[in-house]
Amino acid sequence: MPSAPDLAYAIGLPPADAIEYFKGRGYRLSANALDAWDAARERAFTVTGIARLDVLQDIKGELQRSLNDGKTYASFKAGVEDTLRTRGWHRLGRGLHADAETGEVAANLPGYRLKNIFRTNMQSALMAGKYRQLSQQVDIAPFWQYVAVMDGKTRPGHAAMHGKVFRYDDPVWNSHYPPCDYQCRCGIRALSQAMIDARELDVLDGEQYLSDAEQLVGNASRPAKVFTDPTTKARFVPGPGFGRRPDLASWGRDGLAQVLGDKVEHGSPDLAAGVMAANTRLQTPLAAEYRRWAQGVLDAGQARSTYRVLGTASPAVIEAVAQRGVDMVSAALAMRDTELLHLVRQTKSKRGAALSMEDILNLPALLANARAVLWDTDDPALVYVLRLVGRDAKKAVVRVNWTTRVNTEAGREAITANAIRTAGRVQVGDLKAKRYEVIEGGLVEE
Repeated sequence: MPSAPDLAYAIGLPPADAIEYFKGRGYRLSANALDAWDAARERAFTVTGIARLDVLQDIKGELQRSLNDGKTYASFKAGVEDTLRTRGWHRLGRGLHADAETGEVAANLPGYRLKNIFRTNMQSALMAGKYRQLSQQVDIAPFWQYVAVMDGKTRPGHAAMHGKVFRYDDPVWNSHYPPCDYQCRCGIRALSQAMIDARELDVLDGEQYLSDAEQLVGNASRPAKVFTDPTTKARFVPGPGFGRRPDLASWGRDGLAQVLGDKVEHGSPDLAAGVMAANTRLQTPLAAEYRRWAQGVLDAGQARSTYRVLGTASPAVIEAVAQRGVDMVSAALAMRDTELLHLVRQTKSKRGAALSMEDILNLPALLANARAVLWDTDDPALVYVLRLVGRDAKKAVVRVNWTTRVNTEAGREAITANAIRTAGRVQVGDLKAKRYEVIEGGLVEE
């Protein structure tokens, strides 16, 4: 949710067969690509060409009307034009609109571009957290190896960096730390001196292979660094705004998990669920932050109306719920401190029917690896079957689109998420009752 007046929901025009949108906290609005270049990518998402919140809100409204009315893409575009014209925005051509009163110009943002930004920044957040971890162990693993996926989708420049080893403080990481472009899947591997020797790897001096160049950004150019492969002579320049060392100071102690949690909470449910399912590594920081937060709540012994995102529902679950007439507002699976403390109290008062303390602290992993997900037709909710052992099962009940008020950095706010309300032990036979429909997995013992 926006936490300051200058933040906005980023809404984009969709392709003809789908309407995707992503709204997240931390957007910086810019008028051109040069602003996007200079923005701290790991701190805020810069949506190039969007200059007015008015346009974003107008497009959002037209998107919702299109969804509700089943409009064609042509009708949708016409509706946007009419809405903007009514608000005093005039068409200039090439997707641009001007405010008649201020003369400000804004550009439409295609849905495919929002998807690109979402996926890229999920990877940026992951790699920023990786950078933090690597930086904390340079005394034992001071060498970093660039690792590309090396499949049919790997771009030549990224492939040229694959396997190259530099010291952690080499200048090459100032310009070529992944992600190095949109949809970059590259990563970093930390190596010790013993590993370098055992694998007979060469440690390069990046400065010898870096050169200066001018990179076109919009209608202007900016200085860029070029890495030239010493063997193949292939040249690699990261895309504008990419390749820089993460600014750890701007992230704060738990910034990685907060950014990821915010994205999966506020992103398009299908998109957020798909990204998390495709990259299971993203579950790690969420789980670590949840455990840290949960332990803090337990130590304090009282609820302060805070919450954390533990993960997401899977794409299959989101689709199955939609088929039952419920559109999930968010893919996020969340828990308040109130419910957390209730679960802990149950471990003492209902020993035979409650989760263990370790289960409670390990809920993100249990949810992500649930044996089955059921739909309760009598009391609509998702039932995650966490474990199956003989006739016994561990479950968590998740209320879909549950709205409550919580305390956030911005103050007291209302949120809507898929809330973990209760959890405990049950008989497997109880889960086979007619009221439950299996929508993912199965009730088969481990």
